[in-house]
Amino acid sequence: MKILINSTVILISFFLFGCDKNEELNPPSDGENIFITVRLPPDLEVLPLGVMYRSNVCHKKRYNSDGKLYKEPGFNYTKMQLKKEKNGTDYSSLIPSDGGGQCDWKLSNVTIDIQYRVDAFKGKVDHVVGSGIIVIFDDNHPQRDDGVYEDVTGDLLISKRYFPWINERFLNGHSRDLWTYSKRLYSTYKTKNTYKILFAPESNFDLITYSIGPKIKNESGGNFTRYIYPDGEVVNNGDAFPDFNKLENISDRHGKKLD
Repeated sequence: MKILINSTVILISFFLFGCDKNEELNPPSDGENIFITVRLPPDLEVLPLGVMYRSNVCHKKRYNSDGKLYKEPGFNYTKMQLKKEKNGTDYSSLIPSDGGGQCDWKLSNVTIDIQYRVDAFKGKVDHVVGSGIIVIFDDNHPQRDDGVYEDVTGDLLISKRYFPWINERFLNGHSRDLWTYSKRLYSTYKTKNTYKILFAPESNFDLITYSIGPKIKNESGGNFTRYIYPDGEVVNNGDAFPDFNKLENISDRHGKKLD
């Protein structure tokens, strides 16, 4: 988690010079598709897919820090809904690999966003912080990029562990935030020959971590966030995030007790 927060995130600006072609997507009816399924426990929800297409026909013109003009592949970002299947746990969508159109759009990456359902928790929640995965299909950087990729080949089954973390902050205004917490906020996979993706997040819904931030800013330090872990342990050591390894250990012990 710390690597992701502290590293440079590449955000693509949409205020760039375009080309003279119609930049709309127009996938061919006989083109290949990527079949994406998200299998959810009842306490999680999935947001519309973030789908990025790139074009080597319609370039974008940008300026570097020296004021020099350069070109990069054009981009077309869209949201795509997932359909809830009859089993009640699966949500699926077909994503065209070929975006077609005058720009000959090609699928670049897909972001799958999930988050905890607010109505699954007691008490007021002001903000929900989601999490998820990014799957890259070409050599372009995704919109959210920490430079750490896992190379994969073929159809994918991805499962990640998630824990609810409720963080109460007081400095610069009071807020109670619900995090969909995992080892990494977004895990990125660079893939080849992939036509099916199944993302099956594992939720530890009953293992909630609470944190209470300082109410008064102390310039000399020592005024840290207090973490209350699901096993009752209280930690006040200056960490910016809960200890994920500790949460996994708690989950493993909890699972053995239920067996």
